[in-house]
Amino acid sequence: MLRKIRLGILIVLGALLAVMGVARISGAALPGLPLPSLSDSLTEAAVRGDTAGAAAMINRRCRLLLGTERRECFEGALLDLTRQGYVRFAIGALDRLGQTDSQIRKFGHDYSHVIGINAWAPGKEIGATYLQCTELFQSGCYGVLSRRDPGGVGVFRHG
Repeated sequence: MLRKIRLGILIVLGALLAVMGVARISGAALPGLPLPSLSDSLTEAAVRGDTAGAAAMINRRCRLLLGTERRECFEGALLDLTRQGYVRFAIGALDRLGQTDSQIRKFGHDYSHVIGINAWAPGKEIGATYLQCTELFQSGCYGVLSRRDPGGVGVFRHG
């Protein structure tokens, strides 16, 4: 009897490991493991203007995660795009993600803030960055304007 139980446990563990392996190979992040890279694939999607494809890649990567890990997975992908200068594309991918995921819709303003705040950096033209934002999720992207200058005065200095 004990042999049958052990065999059953080994079969279940083997099947679980196989499912996890297939999920990982297909690009899914697994709890407790480092996130698989999406940078090249996301860049290719951005160059093609394929927000649906980018959203699908991001969703495949993050779908098995929960809570903070899931949020950080989505944020990381959107930040990859933003840091490469694809701000409007990141907003478009966020829109696509929100169309199929209620949690993205619920926290969409926060995600768009993350994009907006990270879209601008000293030396970049603030107006051009501002124009890449959209009204999506109550225009959280426009939070880019809340960035303060190094002196903390709250005024952007040009030149």
